[in-house]
Amino acid sequence: MHATYLISIYKEPKSICHNMLIDLRLLAMTKLSLIYQNLIM
Repeated sequence: MHATYLISIYKEPKSICHNMLIDLRLLAMTKLSLIYQNLIM
């Protein structure tokens, strides 16, 4: 999986920022959902 990720980065340098943005969005969503669950509990 890691190798394919590096290959994709090497092939498409423009997609690196896009993937990082997606990762940040997922992290933010998971953190928000955790905070929301804690508030409900």
